[in-house]
Amino acid sequence: MIPSAHLAALLELVDEYRDNPDVPADRLLQRYVKERRFIGSKDRQEISGQFFGFLRYQRRIAWHLQMAGVLHPTARDILIAYHILSTKMAEQTLETLFSGERYAPPKLERDELKLLRALKQQLGDESLAVPLGVQGECPDVLLPSLQQQFGERLATELNALQRSAPLDLRANTLKATRDEVMESLLHSGVNAEACTYSPVGIRLTKRIPLETFAVFKNGWVEVQDESSQLCALAVDAKAGMAVLDLCAGAGGKTLALVATMQNKGRLVACDVHDKRLERAKLRLRRAGVDNTSLRLLDDQWLRRQKEKFDRVLIDAPCSGSGTWRRNPDARTRYDMASVAELQQKQQELLALAAPLVKKGGRLIYSTCSLLPEENQQQAVWFVENFPNFKPVDVREIVHSVAHTPLTTQMANTLAPHSLQLTPAQHGTDGFFMAVWERVT
Repeated sequence: MIPSAHLAALLELVDEYRDNPDVPADRLLQRYVKERRFIGSKDRQEISGQFFGFLRYQRRIAWHLQMAGVLHPTARDILIAYHILSTKMAEQTLETLFSGERYAPPKLERDELKLLRALKQQLGDESLAVPLGVQGECPDVLLPSLQQQFGERLATELNALQRSAPLDLRANTLKATRDEVMESLLHSGVNAEACTYSPVGIRLTKRIPLETFAVFKNGWVEVQDESSQLCALAVDAKAGMAVLDLCAGAGGKTLALVATMQNKGRLVACDVHDKRLERAKLRLRRAGVDNTSLRLLDDQWLRRQKEKFDRVLIDAPCSGSGTWRRNPDARTRYDMASVAELQQKQQELLALAAPLVKKGGRLIYSTCSLLPEENQQQAVWFVENFPNFKPVDVREIVHSVAHTPLTTQMANTLAPHSLQLTPAQHGTDGFFMAVWERVT
């Protein structure tokens, strides 16, 4: 496909995205290319890159269009703004893409040319005061919470959240070492490097169709952000322990826990969605797992598990604000009312999990969020309501396994034993961890 055909496809995608605001962007993109099998892999990659580029600049595009007097923009207006503001495309190049020739969108009309020039003028206007929420692509309603979290570092953290996330892999040590995985990837022509902190983490310098490579087919690797790898290591699950993954989902952290347990002991992975557990079953089989059982979350079963587990992990449902690099469309789906609902659910899960932990065992709480309401404030709530648990310094646990000392520039006075990872400081997803040990 030629560049103008990519633009035509992107116009269709933007229209579909605006017509289906509740459909996650990655699912919408998958559906779009599946219905157009004539689009080759390189073209899919190009279209995908441009589509997610647009998603990363939605607030900025809308704000600049409003400043230009466009209150009800078309997909064409939006992509004109995207290319002028984000890719910094030259005016002549953009006019060439809108050529009206075969596979290309129709030529730019007079009003669109006028808009193009107005946007170029805005771009060069240093006196134009762009609000912080627009600059950082952050919903205004979340800014106070993030300001509380980051203080003067807020702009830096928001900028880091706008970058594309890398592709991290976890070596499945039940089958191969990290060095063996990296050697296999290198032999296949894939450049890879060891993750900074995780001793089993591998970072790829560019995205690849991983499912076509031997390391994936043989179960040597799983896709997992470095922050999630560190979370699984912070559980400190050992061979022979009884471990519960209470919100297992499709089994990403379950698989990582199996590896630290050396496939020995008892590991139970629970979730409320049977389809997620079905996906987990396939992943566990490919990884060569023997010690794990999957089950739907069931109140009656949970009541029989009182004080049965050495470790209970709650990877809690949350706003996902720490994953905006890979899910930029998620920024538009949360407000403080939905965060409050999630807070209630998180507290319910903590209360549900506490009785399941043995004396001397540990409860681990994690989110892929950057909001203190879901993180430090929940840690404070748990300590206040469950005095039979004491905080364990999760930073020391992570330091003991990390290859590089893990530091933070935030003063974590609210929950000093917890750990908040961020894209700007650690190159990972935004991720929170807290650990408590049962003392009575």
